[in-house]
Amino acid sequence: LTYQEWLFARWKELLGSDAAVDEFLKKGYAQLPAQRETLRLNVAAAASLLQKASLNAPAGGSVLFAVPSLRMYDGRSKQLPLTPELPDPLTTITYGSWISVSDEWAQELGVKDKDEVSFTINNQQFKFPVKVQPGLNGQVATVHLDQIPANVLSRDAATGEVLAVINNVKLEKTGAQVKIPILAGSMEEGEKREIFPETYEDLEKELSHHNEVKATLYPEHHHPEYRWGMVIDLEKCVGCSACVAACYIENNVPMVGEEEHLKGREMSWIRIEPFYGEDPDKEMHFTVMLCQQCENAPCESVCPVFATMHNDEGLNVMAYNRCVGTRYCHNNCPYKVRRFNWFQPEWPETMERMLNPDVYVRNGGVMEKCTFCYHRIRAARDVAKDEKRKIRDGEVVPACAQTCPAEAITFGNLLDEQARVTQLAHSDRSFRALESMGVEPGVYYLRKEEIKDEEA
Repeated sequence: LTYQEWLFARWKELLGSDAAVDEFLKKGYAQLPAQRETLRLNVAAAASLLQKASLNAPAGGSVLFAVPSLRMYDGRSKQLPLTPELPDPLTTITYGSWISVSDEWAQELGVKDKDEVSFTINNQQFKFPVKVQPGLNGQVATVHLDQIPANVLSRDAATGEVLAVINNVKLEKTGAQVKIPILAGSMEEGEKREIFPETYEDLEKELSHHNEVKATLYPEHHHPEYRWGMVIDLEKCVGCSACVAACYIENNVPMVGEEEHLKGREMSWIRIEPFYGEDPDKEMHFTVMLCQQCENAPCESVCPVFATMHNDEGLNVMAYNRCVGTRYCHNNCPYKVRRFNWFQPEWPETMERMLNPDVYVRNGGVMEKCTFCYHRIRAARDVAKDEKRKIRDGEVVPACAQTCPAEAITFGNLLDEQARVTQLAHSDRSFRALESMGVEPGVYYLRKEEIKDEEA
């Protein structure tokens, strides 16, 4: 018995048949059913634990927390080329190291974003630029574990666990400034541009826009079978950025490096935006921003070569080989979700072998954006055509929705009244970003439920 024979026999035993093994070899992977596990939270025990917990910080003293990074945890993922391209959800910083400082402490120190401060941990000095972080109180600051060498932090003698709380840390302003790529223009911009309804009454006003007939100069679009749309539940979104990473890999989005990020030339098709309310200690929002696939798309009307256009399924599609890179579409997009390839894209050698063969690799000098993973729509349409039927609800799942651990993203055909995406889009919590502009986005958001609860 050769190893190959043993291996094929093992696969057959695992998958059940020779046909399943052949399918596994064609796809390169096999989907096996996972056993459902039921988890329950012991609320009483959790509440008791939290009541007894303490940080053992001296009263009135400064505290520095070394916390795991959502992107790199304790540094174990730091060597992956993609991780520094993903913005930190709370700060929207990509490359480099920084220390997040409360607004109160920053005012005492006389520092603002990008001002450098020095501090010492176990007799080793560090110099990091500052990011003023809403939601932190008093003399509290945080750094990510991956930014501090492992041998600097103390460890518990019994467990070996890193002691991530450093008391009585002294921050000193150095007078220097350090360039760090903060990708968000203004975290309060969402409130100013009314992306989020402030009260439940405002939400009801936004909802009423769904049924209003608006005057427009745009031609009416006809969708014979499909009008693809998306619903994003902001109550479920935890800002983990899994959707951002999935989009990079699925759509061959190039990684451009720190220098381009400092110039504001990031390439991500989808981004997580943090917004803070009037009281940042109590109110914070994450929103997922991507191409809204507008019915009256401002980007389409300004393209001189018709490289971006509306198809009969309600999508703003791109003809990359027609684009001449005027960037008018980017200027005219109210959501700023289009990206321009300033250079011919390059990938690290290991990632070149990971490119998705179903997605065209864009050349330098052209615009690109979210396509709702149109290659997946096309694949589902081919299967449906062979079986002489329409695409079923749930048959097309974009990479962002497939990867979301909280299942906050729902995708489907808005013309199908029974589809889950249609039912959610007509929820009493639904609204569309910048809906008053009349661009008729195809992406709906479900507002956090506490607005309704607070108004009740």
